[in-house]
Amino acid sequence: MIDLNYSSLCAFSILVYACYFILLVTYRLYLHPLSSIPGPKLAAATLLYEFYYDVLRSGSYIWRIRDLHAQYGPIIRISPNAIHINDPDFYDIYSGKVGEKRNKYPWAVTHFSCPQSIIATVDHDHHRLRRSAVSRYFSKSNIRAIEPVLKSHVEKFMERIEGFEGKGKGKGEMSFGEPLNIWSAFKALASDVVTGCAFGESHDFLSVSNFNAGFWDVLTDATRMDALTSHWPWFLPLMMSLPEWVREAMGMGYMLVFERKSRNQLKYMIANRELEEKGTKTIFGDILRSNLPEAEKNVERMWHDGQVFNVAGSETTSWTLANCIVYLLSHPAMMKTLREELKGVMKARTIHDVTVAELEALPHLTAVLKESLRLSYGVSGRLYRISPDKAQVFNDGRRDWVLPAGVRPPSHPSFPSSNGHQTPISMTIPLLHHNSTIFPSPESFSPSRWLNNPALDKYLFAFSKGPRGCVGLNLAWAQMYLVIAALVGRYAGEGEGEEGPRMKLWKTGVDDVLLKHDFYVPGQSEETVKKGICVVVSG
Repeated sequence: MIDLNYSSLCAFSILVYACYFILLVTYRLYLHPLSSIPGPKLAAATLLYEFYYDVLRSGSYIWRIRDLHAQYGPIIRISPNAIHINDPDFYDIYSGKVGEKRNKYPWAVTHFSCPQSIIATVDHDHHRLRRSAVSRYFSKSNIRAIEPVLKSHVEKFMERIEGFEGKGKGKGEMSFGEPLNIWSAFKALASDVVTGCAFGESHDFLSVSNFNAGFWDVLTDATRMDALTSHWPWFLPLMMSLPEWVREAMGMGYMLVFERKSRNQLKYMIANRELEEKGTKTIFGDILRSNLPEAEKNVERMWHDGQVFNVAGSETTSWTLANCIVYLLSHPAMMKTLREELKGVMKARTIHDVTVAELEALPHLTAVLKESLRLSYGVSGRLYRISPDKAQVFNDGRRDWVLPAGVRPPSHPSFPSSNGHQTPISMTIPLLHHNSTIFPSPESFSPSRWLNNPALDKYLFAFSKGPRGCVGLNLAWAQMYLVIAALVGRYAGEGEGEEGPRMKLWKTGVDDVLLKHDFYVPGQSEETVKKGICVVVSG
């Protein structure tokens, strides 16, 4: 009798689940507010379609989406609740203009290990409140004010690079030193800049012999799990809840050292808030001085922002710099052009006496940086935006598509709540930056496309745009100008009496900086991850 009841219960449960599944798929395919949007039926029916490409095939949904756009047009449905648009001219509407609200898609922020950070804040008004506390620090005027600090970091970076120089025997003769993973050096520099700005004292990765490579290895492994953590939202909280000794045994020791130091710095800043009010200006000092509620000023909340400042500020900037140096060294004529241009503002082969404003006025340098941003993307992942109070209209050249507004996430991931259905609209920067109509020969590194063409700036999306755009773009631009000017000034070669650039690629080529996987940040091949982006330099 017991076996019969148990068997009946199992059979009934299976029947109920089967009915639920049939109803769910029927709703998604035929009754859902997005049911008229073109795209594969399997993607509309289940998230397993996205899971297959992004998790099982290592961040390859970006390429499948590209192919689906070629098949269906500029607007497609990529999952049960989300659409994707591949039209650069729609970006300003999608990202929102001044005064327009844009929420984030809750499902798409679960991959962040810092849910209380600015970047992971779902609600528009809450995000604006948190962002307002740091906006002044990242303003162009303040970045100008801290320029001497930025230069000191770049000069230390150059000292480390010079330590890898080989010494020539005579004029015109060049002897190259040991290979240098300049990508790791860029990461260390960017991290030192950001942690210095955030805490008033950097974590000094530049002083570590290998630029703290172990930290970046752990971070790379973490980014490769990005898609999985979106589909399994319980995974990251579970990992973070493990005792420190367990996480350390799992190879996360470098991250724990960073976390401990950051938390201790925050505790000190909170305990000495009166000193923060009078002392050196810092990002977290600005937060503590702001009108944010006290609940926003505790160690845990600010540590979440600290993680993002470091990861976002180091990964994106360093990858752009790595792209830039690889393409420049692959095109010696561009290096020479830059060197000739820099001679007009750099009295010596250093950045000591030059200002960022002077560098910004150099057309070729600016064009090189813009083209490097175009091909490094900022982030490679799909960026979701929800207009909470206003429907969006997209015209694909044949008809208008009305995309419903959404107030909050549905109470169930498949059925609309009583407050209305949300419509997460996503766009992907790499696909936009490779639009052949906007950028002819999009795979080519061609800085000249930006010269005397200010209208093209509208289509550079590496920092995103609108109320959710990158808050740190002025800091990133300043670093890139200073670093490339310093490297070109020292290693481009003067021409007369020299055989060529005094920096060369080592077992590295353009293929190493091409996008291979989408892990939210651009993913490289296993070989590139292992060896890095390597150069050799001569004194």
